[in-house]
Amino acid sequence: MAESRAAQRQAGDDVRRIFRERAERFLDRLSRTAPRGVLERAIAQPSDYGSVAFLLADDRAVAPEYRALDPFARMRARAEGLKAALAERAGGLARASEIAAETRVTRQALSKAAGEGRLIAIRTSGGLLFPRCQFHEGRPIEGLSAVLRALRVTDPWTRLSFLLSANARLGGRSPLAALRAGRVEEAVAAAEGFGAHGG
Repeated sequence: MAESRAAQRQAGDDVRRIFRERAERFLDRLSRTAPRGVLERAIAQPSDYGSVAFLLADDRAVAPEYRALDPFARMRARAEGLKAALAERAGGLARASEIAAETRVTRQALSKAAGEGRLIAIRTSGGLLFPRCQFHEGRPIEGLSAVLRALRVTDPWTRLSFLLSANARLGGRSPLAALRAGRVEEAVAAAEGFGAHGG
């Protein structure tokens, strides 16, 4: 049994080493061939994740022969870059344990609220991540659950984008800003109209 666990640990270490070697080799090549302006914009991103996603999404950074090997890589990189930017606008993403330590909401209550759609949670291989913008003074923002209930979409990234984006029904303010200003009914109406013509 102990030998089996040791073999599994060794196999996991080997996978990590191989991935690290391949990633380092590729990033080294990118850092030498990408135009300086692209690299400057990449390092200006607010996180390591955002920097790499930005670099991979830029046509000038990745040689055409690499793009030919995986024609959909660019689209995936762009999508990841957009998610990284959205996460930054949301004040970052945090695990339930971090949110529980910063607020008066337990981990169990956070998980339940996420499961019921009353909070936005991003599911990852490491567990749920909660956008920090949903919380104010130790609790979920007043009216947030009503807005999320009114949204017809269930994808967490789309819900987060709606929450943070300027909305014509709210005079150009975001639904999150409207909630913070106490305009709950208007934010709910904007959520009900989201996806409809002109919404």
